[in-house]
Amino acid sequence: MNQAAGAAAYEVSLLSAALSAAANGQSLEIQTAVGTVVLPGGMVTAERAAQNAAVVLRISAADAGSLPAEMTAASGGRPVVKLSLSIGGKEISWQKSPAQVQVNIPYQLTVAELLNSDNLTVQYKIRPE
Repeated sequence: MNQAAGAAAYEVSLLSAALSAAANGQSLEIQTAVGTVVLPGGMVTAERAAQNAAVVLRISAADAGSLPAEMTAASGGRPVVKLSLSIGGKEISWQKSPAQVQVNIPYQLTVAELLNSDNLTVQYKIRPE
């Protein structure tokens, strides 16, 4: 997806069949300026796929002012990305999905991080439902 000047978020809309069990073994890669997301086939249940509703992936750089203080402190000024997936206009939880979603965030390590790469961590935070 081409970078759009001043864009705060990117959204991709597709038919649920593209991520249904019928697409098992396939994946869909979505590249944006914020990051790249690889969604596997089989991610959407047969019940949801039968509705033929639109699946919308939204990826954005999180607004630091809207994050809890502990998350802002933990990020240390590094990128924080917000992902959401909705089907038929309703956001769904990824927490209970067996699908393995791959997320790549463009980030250049600092010299200190390169020298201490054994201490690097990635945190996955789930918004309480």
